[in-house]
Amino acid sequence: MKRRTFPRAASATLVVSFLLALAFLVSPAASGQKQRPARQDLERALDAFDELTLDPAAVLRDVRKTGGLTLNTSRGTFEMSLEPFDIRSDDYRAVEVEADGSVRELPRAPSHAYKGTVRGMEGTQVRLIIDEQQFEGIIVTPDENYFVEPERRLSTAAGANDFVFYAGSSLKQKEFGECGTTLAQKVGGEAASMHTEQLTASPKGLRTADAFSPVAVAKVATESDFEFTQTFGGNGDAANADILNIMTQVDAIYNQQLGIRLNVVFQRAWTANNDPYTQLDPNDALNEFRQNYDNSFGPTSPPGTPPLQTGSVPQRDLTHLFTGKTLKKTSNGSTSVIGISFVGVVCEFPDSAFGISESKFSGFVGSERVTLTAHEMGHNFGADHPNDPNVVSPLPPQCDAAESIMNSTISDTTKFCPFSIDQITDHTANFSGCLTRPASGCTYTLSNASQSFATGGGTGSVSLTAGAGCSWTATEGSTWFAVTSGQSGTGPGTVNFSVDANTANFGPRSSAIDIGGQKLQINEAASPVCAQTPIGMGQTLSGSLDATDCLAGQPDRQKTFADLYTFTGRAGQHVRVELTATATDPDTFLYLFGPDGTIVASNDDINTQGGNTNSSIPLSGFFSLPKTGIYTVEATSFDSQSPHNTGGYTLKLSDDSASSSVALSSSAFGVSEGVGANGLGTDGTGLRIINVNRSGTTGADISGTATVDYATTNGTADKHGDYEQTLGTLVFAPGQTTQSFTVFVPDDRFSEQPETVNVTLSNPVGTSLGSPTTATLTISSNTRDAANNPSPVRWDANFDTGFFVRQQYLDFLSREPDLSGFQFWSGGINNCGADAGCAQVARVNTSAAFFLSIEFQETGYLVERIYKTAFGDATGNSTLGGTHTLLVPAVRLEQFLPDTQRIGQNVVVGVGDWQTQLENNKNAFALEFVMRPAFISQFPLSMTPAQFVDKLNTNAGGVLSQAQRDALVAQLSSSPDVAAARASVLRQVAENPVLKANEVNRAFVLMQFFGYLRRNPNDAPDADYTGYDFWLQKLNQFNGNFTNAEMVKAFITSIEYTNRFGT
Repeated sequence: MKRRTFPRAASATLVVSFLLALAFLVSPAASGQKQRPARQDLERALDAFDELTLDPAAVLRDVRKTGGLTLNTSRGTFEMSLEPFDIRSDDYRAVEVEADGSVRELPRAPSHAYKGTVRGMEGTQVRLIIDEQQFEGIIVTPDENYFVEPERRLSTAAGANDFVFYAGSSLKQKEFGECGTTLAQKVGGEAASMHTEQLTASPKGLRTADAFSPVAVAKVATESDFEFTQTFGGNGDAANADILNIMTQVDAIYNQQLGIRLNVVFQRAWTANNDPYTQLDPNDALNEFRQNYDNSFGPTSPPGTPPLQTGSVPQRDLTHLFTGKTLKKTSNGSTSVIGISFVGVVCEFPDSAFGISESKFSGFVGSERVTLTAHEMGHNFGADHPNDPNVVSPLPPQCDAAESIMNSTISDTTKFCPFSIDQITDHTANFSGCLTRPASGCTYTLSNASQSFATGGGTGSVSLTAGAGCSWTATEGSTWFAVTSGQSGTGPGTVNFSVDANTANFGPRSSAIDIGGQKLQINEAASPVCAQTPIGMGQTLSGSLDATDCLAGQPDRQKTFADLYTFTGRAGQHVRVELTATATDPDTFLYLFGPDGTIVASNDDINTQGGNTNSSIPLSGFFSLPKTGIYTVEATSFDSQSPHNTGGYTLKLSDDSASSSVALSSSAFGVSEGVGANGLGTDGTGLRIINVNRSGTTGADISGTATVDYATTNGTADKHGDYEQTLGTLVFAPGQTTQSFTVFVPDDRFSEQPETVNVTLSNPVGTSLGSPTTATLTISSNTRDAANNPSPVRWDANFDTGFFVRQQYLDFLSREPDLSGFQFWSGGINNCGADAGCAQVARVNTSAAFFLSIEFQETGYLVERIYKTAFGDATGNSTLGGTHTLLVPAVRLEQFLPDTQRIGQNVVVGVGDWQTQLENNKNAFALEFVMRPAFISQFPLSMTPAQFVDKLNTNAGGVLSQAQRDALVAQLSSSPDVAAARASVLRQVAENPVLKANEVNRAFVLMQFFGYLRRNPNDAPDADYTGYDFWLQKLNQFNGNFTNAEMVKAFITSIEYTNRFGT
């Protein structure tokens, strides 16, 4: 976990903070003539100041009466409008811990604070604390911060009515040492500077109080240790009141410069020397504070636990400890520090949203205490040290020591420089989900929550719905995109933005635009220069983060080195990603990007209380993938600061396959040949439905997606005629326990003994194989006349029209006929009656119609074209007209059958909403297809869009026009979801009309072998593609006219086809 420390002053007059103060009715000349004894003390601390003598009680009466206050100073006249102000929330609570460990609830005292503006000075914020004895505060202007406070803080010679007014820049000592982490950050600085991309030094522009509208309110809890409370005589009320005064002034700075407001929700003060804080090393002290506070109250807002026994702690966003201890040197040998905080934690890492200010040391003026607190809280909100070359180089404009409150060396400035403002507003835009956005009566809704872009960037827009009079702003969370119009508005509106191309060395990146408190997440794909390594399920790879890597580019993690890994996943699949450093470094951090580039999960450390070398998604158990596609794992480090950002690691990807198993419902199944009275098969007769069950192991669940492959192979039965070969993949949806597939059995005419088919499960994903995973399907013959077994498709008196038609459905559509279709095609043949010529023509036309049908053209024929588009042609041998080679379709029967069945699943043309079902099936199949290893090996993810499209087009035979090719390249270039875009482009090429026309004869011939003969063209009894070559030449000769070519007739009257079902 990253920390920032703030050094102790080298002298007693260390400047810590700039806040604008309000003083009262005293002119510079009058105060300058007094020459009070305290003046010498003031001059040692301040270059210029006004001494004020006033009665706070009189000031209070005047403010209450007039609602204003005029302060005449050497810096000008400040005419202020004031109203009562209470930085505490409505549900504020305060307690003190007594010597015996008991907790005493403290009553809510009246607030003595006022807030306001300076008349005639735009963009000012005023915060004053005024009561009968007290007068202090801050005036924040765009150019300078002014403070007023009791002189007694700087001189023991001052009286009760003596006050001093000064500008923050008037502090004499300009720099006071080096931040404790600076030396460590210098280690490895040369390696960091080798990167071609560093954080931009060009700020987006100084943000003002309207950076976030509605305003973002951070809820703050404070803690005061025993040493701090002792400076108030052990009085918890007094200690809390002093902290509230500091926070009130910090609120003015944050409101005016950052557009963020603060609410104090809870305070605890330790009044005796029994607090749990013993560490003096800043790092140890911060971890001790976090651990003890989280142990007491949890990371955000759980019910009260010891030592707070009753009630509840209000929701908090960050927690700050005010200590009276003197912190020691850090372990890296830097100067002593006076503050330390975790960086970039508000809303992102609530269990680490902590900081410490050493706030009651002697010799500090009030502005220093305010600035220190503002600085440390700035780290919580994501601000680094802008003068650190490991963060940004060169030094950003307006961020030198005189102009930046966040610099690692304390200076006399009281302002955030533009670069720091950008860092804080970027963090808030990205991670403000926990912050309150009060807007009375107003609600804001975006038309969409995220937009994703490919590497090339682009433009986008989002519509905002808001009530009339409801104001809002649009604030960018990163510099690689910018709002181009609609930066602010009232009521409904549209925000337009542009996204830069990711052409440097950043991985996938994701950031947000805050619009009225709603987040529009902007995602962009990785730069093409960033290598991506495939990782398989169950695989562990070794890697190393070093200076040659790309950069993460995420908010708060823009310069960390990063390695990218990809894997394919199915929606609902459970996975686990584990990143482990092989030594003490790096301080690991994991991102998981979804197919569209959104960050679907991230993790810093498994052990959030100090174990920094292992990260896991999720922390325990498994993560459910939200959609099907290609996922990207980004292995990086939490901190870009050396030495924790480099080193070796291992990355492991696993699933929950051990938590469940799949098995066949039985090891033995039976089916009889035959059909029902309507000529169709039913379960047990003509077909057998095979059930596969999924069950969880003890204590596990089956809430993830799982798949398993199934297949039938020959036992004593033959796949060419005894049964229809069945291959495919079963998908178990989350929670689903049973899936099934069907084995079809022709009602052949052989008289035979029972025959067997082997049923096998294999290749489980997201589950494991149980028992049984193999089974025997026994086919019982319904023919008993061994001497008379004529084939039912022989063209004689034994021809069985019902058998013939049913077999067309089984062979070409891989399904049982629907009754209306069965009756239609049977009737077309039977209507010929005794006209043998009519019947022969009807049989040929009926059979050919199945290839030409919409259902087959959009399933089987599409599969053939997809394989051609993806893999081009295969080469076959032929002896027709002499030995030669020829190009043949690449798809094989074992590939064709499961893929055709996948697209045709639950599709019956003309029944129900079959068009939608078919389209969904096509999309799902194409997406799965482009994620197969065989496809990715031919089309690696490193291919450019142009290379991808051109290779598909070449494989398909150059069927695209230039305009079509360019449109597909543009589509692929603009889509962040690589898998979905590739699937779409693959389909568009495969469905190109020119390809369909060019390929139809080759596919028609191929399907004669696949459908009628249930084999590949070069399978036995053929030895090569001579038969395929013959029929292709003949079909081409007759311009595709299968009737004139007599191709279909030849196959359905062939001995090989006839003998599948009889003799």
